[in-house]
Amino acid sequence: MNVEKNDFFRYLREKKYAKAFELLYYDNYTDLFKYAYGILRSEEKAKDVVQTVFSKLWERRERLDIDERVGAYLARAVYYGAINQIRKEKTERMHEEGVRDELYSRGVFSDSAVETNELRERLAQALDTLPEHCREVFCLSRFTGLKRKEIADKLGISVKTVDTQIYRALKKMRSFLGNDSF
Repeated sequence: MNVEKNDFFRYLREKKYAKAFELLYYDNYTDLFKYAYGILRSEEKAKDVVQTVFSKLWERRERLDIDERVGAYLARAVYYGAINQIRKEKTERMHEEGVRDELYSRGVFSDSAVETNELRERLAQALDTLPEHCREVFCLSRFTGLKRKEIADKLGISVKTVDTQIYRALKKMRSFLGNDSF
């Protein structure tokens, strides 16, 4: 198949030459990975970003209308994907630091192993109070690191339902943990 690089998007939109997408992937993956790695300094995260870019490209192939070089489009998509990953990590760190600071200020954390075990038990009890579906959504969100959209797709529910279940879980857990000097 003799295909110009700039024709890849047209072929993809027209649902022609699935091989064109495969060639696009193999022609650009290494350079895009190196670019993402240079930003993120993590092989795993770089692979995830590049894979996500190609996945979204494939999902949107029918709606694409890009008037530029394929490589430039992909590089920009990888750049924004990497920046979003950094923002997400920063937000998660800030959230974790805020929770940790709040727990320290309330005297929840201490150096005692006994108190640490008690806290783990209380958290497990709080999780057990959640309805099964709510607990499943919450655990997927907080312990497996899945994004809201990924959870929705996995469970066959809407993103709004995921948001509602996480909100309810947090509210119930705060209420449960707040009853005992938390």
